Amino acid sequence: MSTNKPDSPPTEVINVLLTGFGTFRDAPETNASWEIVKRLPSALSDFHSHATRIRIFVPSESIPVVFEEVDKLYPTLYDGHAPIHIVLHLGVAQGRSYYTLETIAHRDGYTTPDVTHKLPQEKSQPAFWKSSPAVLHIQVPVQKVMERWQADAKEFDLRVSTDAGKYLCEYIFFSSLAYLNAKLPDESSTPKHGIVAFLHVPSHHDEKSLTGGVKVTAALIRALVESRHSHDNNSITIASHTQPNILPS
Repeated sequence: MSTNKPDSPPTEVINVLLTGFGTFRDAPETNASWEIVKRLPSALSDFHSHATRIRIFVPSESIPVVFEEVDKLYPTLYDGHAPIHIVLHLGVAQGRSYYTLETIAHRDGYTTPDVTHKLPQEKSQPAFWKSSPAVLHIQVPVQKVMERWQADAKEFDLRVSTDAGKYLCEYIFFSSLAYLNAKLPDESSTPKHGIVAFLHVPSHHDEKSLTGGVKVTAALIRALVESRHSHDNNSITIASHTQPNILPS
């Protein structure tokens, strides 16, 4: 018979790092992705496993919409006193009224200048970027994640995307996938698994839209946590070092 009681402390803690972007051309006043991230609580419950507690961490500031600034994030963005199990980046998709889980990121082909009017600079890109495959995919069972996500956020339009836009959103998505990929063991080792994901949100930043964005993001986090559970012991953490610049939200 189980000894766990409803009010027992959780037996597992999953740490999730969230990021959002700052202002740019298509979001000159405020960036909905960062506003949503700031509104997430510092902890979530896992509806389907009361033995799991989900802790949310965010950087102290939004990510600048600058290629070189994204290059500088690694590895310090992930260094922390708490191991990070899941990374979820958020960004806005101008003109969309729906939410999209991005599934593919590319290393090359970034031809739109950032807010400093610059393109990616090879000299500033970290070593793991240069040695990475040209295309990287999200490492989750997408269909199952979508089913869980939609079940927890039925009133929203949630979709899968294979085009993250070849701008800063895709750039940071690829960067984190490449960083994680560089930490994975070689093929002769036991397979291990960490999760990096990217969520595109509508650009609307009125309070109702942001409240909806928080609900959608929380539902996706829970779906990703369940996906991680499906890998059981085959999991890694993305960071477990001293982390001065990541704070609980």
